[in-house]
Amino acid sequence: MAGLHSIASEIPDSFRDEIDAFIAWMELERSAAKLSVEAYHQDLAQFAIYLKHSTSHADWQTVTKEDVSAYLQFMSNEMNYTRTTVCRKLAAIRMFSQRRFVESQQTDFAELVTGPSISWKNETIPKALSIAQVDALLKVPVVSTPAGLRDRATLEVLYSSGIRVSELCNLDLTSINLDEGCCMIHGKGNKERLALLGGPAIKSIRDYLAVGRPTFVKPKTQNALFISKFGTRITARYVQKFVKTAAIQAKVLTYNKEDGTLDTQVSPHTLRHSFATHMLQGGADMRAIQDLLGHESVETTEIYAKTNPEMILEAHALHHPRTFH
Repeated sequence: MAGLHSIASEIPDSFRDEIDAFIAWMELERSAAKLSVEAYHQDLAQFAIYLKHSTSHADWQTVTKEDVSAYLQFMSNEMNYTRTTVCRKLAAIRMFSQRRFVESQQTDFAELVTGPSISWKNETIPKALSIAQVDALLKVPVVSTPAGLRDRATLEVLYSSGIRVSELCNLDLTSINLDEGCCMIHGKGNKERLALLGGPAIKSIRDYLAVGRPTFVKPKTQNALFISKFGTRITARYVQKFVKTAAIQAKVLTYNKEDGTLDTQVSPHTLRHSFATHMLQGGADMRAIQDLLGHESVETTEIYAKTNPEMILEAHALHHPRTFH
């Protein structure tokens, strides 16, 4: 089963139709973000391939909660997935199973299946960069080239606004207002929100628009803000790869892999975490940060407070009436 990391085209035919119907439901009825849909598709494909090769099930009809539990053990013990990854994949299976039950009264085979417990300390608290580390990362792009101007602007926008990488890639010229220092974001579920741009981000966008973007733009991308060397919108994969390369070059959160090569913990999402953490450290209201990040619940935003125990202690010292003896 070493080949479990599979593309969706390898889904066994007898399992495919229900997965396709579920994915269509996510796209059309739930308006789920593209990256979320792709992740769920991949997670369900992997589970279907596991069932095909490791059980006697010919389709979804006979799958049980014991199969789901066994698959969780397989991911943990054989695939060495982290507990966070296992729980995320279980969430996809649960939603799929619940949808089958609601739609056609099929058995909810994932009901009551529990995933591994997750330690806040070790796994789910987001990693944030220091301001010095952010500065080092932002200085990597060579702004004497069109590509460097574009890459600097993407980094500046990610950190200045806290938007998701998918939202960055979907920005249009009509989405941004540089005079007002803001941009309109179409987030998860097609919900709109306003994101803010600081001075350095505005300058980097103006520089890119003046010199960099005209090099890349094609008729089909006249309205796209960030354009690749091929004349298409930049992709999330490109941004992830570029951010990783820049972080390694800047020696930010780097480590040596088993083969001796250098890697980094930094991803585009790290800049989103850093945005939220630095806003919080600067005294911004939690609800305001929630709105800027596009979080449904403030509880999601409160995760960032867990990264700053010293900030919590300071808040207690400043505001609790019985702090001082």
